[in-house]
Amino acid sequence: MTTNALYSSDSVGSTKRVDLLEALLRLALLTGKRYVNEFSQIAALVRVIEQHYPPSPDLAQLLSLLESVTSASEANARLDVELFGGLLVGRLARSKTMRRGRFVSC
Repeated sequence: MTTNALYSSDSVGSTKRVDLLEALLRLALLTGKRYVNEFSQIAALVRVIEQHYPPSPDLAQLLSLLESVTSASEANARLDVELFGGLLVGRLARSKTMRRGRFVSC
């Protein structure tokens, strides 16, 4: 591979797309982590309300529903974090391998 090929417009465009993909994966990972934190805080709030307020059927039903939704949402957010984290690690490893390949073949 020649030096000119490394700086071709396709190479530059490809680099920009890879950078954008990595930035999007980092943002998705950060967003997922924020959602995990927020849902766990809501779950903690539900537990505090259950412990400190007198039980009533309406409150118990509301808290049960809130706990169910929060638990499912937190689990989904954790799965998203694992997914995007894995994609990001894979993308970074691939970029590193590609860069090594370019330097070796020059």
